Amino acid sequence: MYLKINLKLKFTQMKKLIYLLFSISIIALTISCEDYNIKNFEGYEQLQRPTNLAAYNYQLTPTDFVTIGDAVKKPVETEITAQNALLTAKLAELKTAKTNADTLRIRAEHTALIPVVAANIVTLKLKPEYVAGMFIRTNKFFNETYPASNYASLFLNSKYKYADKGSSVQLTYKYVNPLDTVSVTAANKYTLTVDDYKALGEAAGQPGQFNNFSATIDQDVYIPRLLAVKYPLAQKGDIKLIRYMFFVTSPATLTYSLYQHNGTAWTVFSKTEQFVFANSNEWMFDPTITFAPDKADFTSIMAYLDANKEQRIKMMEGLNEWTEKDTARFIFNPSFPPLGTDYNNVRTEFFFGSSWWFLNFDVRITSRIYKTDIALTRAFAAIDANTSLDGDAKTAAKNAFLEKRVIQGMALMLAIKYPELVTQVKGIDQYVKVNVLLFTGARWYWTYKFQCVEKGKFKYIERTKWK
Repeated sequence: MYLKINLKLKFTQMKKLIYLLFSISIIALTISCEDYNIKNFEGYEQLQRPTNLAAYNYQLTPTDFVTIGDAVKKPVETEITAQNALLTAKLAELKTAKTNADTLRIRAEHTALIPVVAANIVTLKLKPEYVAGMFIRTNKFFNETYPASNYASLFLNSKYKYADKGSSVQLTYKYVNPLDTVSVTAANKYTLTVDDYKALGEAAGQPGQFNNFSATIDQDVYIPRLLAVKYPLAQKGDIKLIRYMFFVTSPATLTYSLYQHNGTAWTVFSKTEQFVFANSNEWMFDPTITFAPDKADFTSIMAYLDANKEQRIKMMEGLNEWTEKDTARFIFNPSFPPLGTDYNNVRTEFFFGSSWWFLNFDVRITSRIYKTDIALTRAFAAIDANTSLDGDAKTAAKNAFLEKRVIQGMALMLAIKYPELVTQVKGIDQYVKVNVLLFTGARWYWTYKFQCVEKGKFKYIERTKWK
């Protein structure tokens, strides 16, 4: 019996030893592999783990506004709860009173505490965050005073809390601008009548019951129905400012909302802004503007060139001795007049290469007019004379020269389009991304990123693939 037990112990110990040696070898192998990677692959330690960047699109619902409003005023609600807890604690203390004297004393303290707590709660409800939360919760829209950029992150941090850094969301929401009362013409303003409320239903929970809307009777559900009847010939893009009674506390007050026609139906007027998941592990408002230039944007470049003749000559470098006719011939397609609005007139200018007809930048080397473009002629001659470059390298250098002009043209376009744009919005740098087509004979879709470096002026940052 002793022999069997001893053998069993030795066998168990041997298994443990083998397992230990095996574990050490695995650790050593792992460490050696790691050392090998670090030693032999530059930048290995800096490599990021694979990420799952997401681009969301979301439209806030009335319930979401309630959620946001509650989140905004939550810190104050916590303070209000603490104040009410003082009264609750005093009542609990009253229940444990053992003598009549204690009972009388605690009751007096409770009575004296009631107006103090009430006054404190009134003061707390005047705090800006509480007022903002109640406004958003009740009205279910953002405006200039309470913008989405300040408050929507509270909702996004909960809804998309597992997003990876760099993810983005295009957030659409109801927006009411106080200036709308001025900007919308009188013909497009309307105040609901008693008959209008009645027409929307008089049963319990319908507008006609008390001739108003409320937190439980959503005006954005009912008013579009009314507009469809009142304006059956509405066109896409039409806007109406509708005034209506809204009940929070008695009496109901007159307020308004904007509605727009989308070509099919009336919808509440909305805005869309971008938020990004930042390094702070939270969603932040991103004021970056992204757009694809349209005909008006390309035409703005040509209009600038057409109107600023001295600037054109300066840009062309050394053309002072040329006549205005030659200048116009260089800047614009020589087969057409200087500027026009249809296919038979100018389509492309040849300094930046912008084309309002094709909505692109033409960067074909063969489309340039060499003899009258002194700056380009000099640059290309220098490239051709560079014996260290082969044919492909020379073509690449010429393409880079033309793309530099494209970037200058886009900066001019942005200066014309956004003359009032400022460097920061709520402390965040202002960028503009231009999704644009470059035509080289093939079609290349690029996103050019610019930063607003001073009011109405833009600096090129980078180029990335658009699609």
